[in-house]
Amino acid sequence: MKLRDFIRRIKNAKGVATSLVEATATIGVGAVLATVAIGAGVNAINDAKVQTAVEDVRQIGQGIFSFYKDNNFYPMFVDGHVTGPSDSTYTQLVSANGSYPAVTGDVATSWAITPNTVSQYGSTDGFTGDRLLSGHDSMEDQLVLNELGFVLGSWDATHYYPLRGSYASDPTRGYHGPYVQNLPPTDPWGNKYLVNIQALSPQYLIAYTASHPSSTPGIISVAVLVCSAGENRILETNGAQPASTAVVSGDDICFRVK
Repeated sequence: MKLRDFIRRIKNAKGVATSLVEATATIGVGAVLATVAIGAGVNAINDAKVQTAVEDVRQIGQGIFSFYKDNNFYPMFVDGHVTGPSDSTYTQLVSANGSYPAVTGDVATSWAITPNTVSQYGSTDGFTGDRLLSGHDSMEDQLVLNELGFVLGSWDATHYYPLRGSYASDPTRGYHGPYVQNLPPTDPWGNKYLVNIQALSPQYLIAYTASHPSSTPGIISVAVLVCSAGENRILETNGAQPASTAVVSGDDICFRVK
């Protein structure tokens, strides 16, 4: 076909240019709509994760309340048969699985988390994920399994709380868990949930008060929080705040136990 014949056919093809413009516009509109739909879908997923975390921290907090109701002390002791005001306790309860969130400065100190090394621990506690840091016990141990500080292969008979019916003076008292049904292995972003459980220990509060002089007489109460580091995976809420002025920082999601 000669060039002049091809040009003549194009000129005689009515509606071709219009069709091309319409097609281009249709594709452009479709791309915009697809972008909007994807954005809405991502937002819906993020919102669902936030709501899941909100429900999880509430459920864990309620489990701690239920534990106290049954036992007359909180789930924080190293030895379940030695649960007095001056006996050994854990500093934090954390999810057995998942990674420790990133932390810096005072926040890291208040949660007893070592910055920059929180993801370098192998599993030694019978669970997958990071090893629990020194002074930490898992929520599973305390609220579900009644195997305190359980290390695979080395559990012994002293590392549990007396069961309901074990106290002759009060048959209704004693461990009657699990206290959290379907405890999540991690928060929705793969990090551990954390509870600064030591803030319920009288000996910790005495030491805290001594290091934080106050014009108000008496022992300073410290806020007890169940926290997720949220979407940014950075824990920004200080775990050693006076209860009267405690705040949740950043995008952390927390439930206040006390």
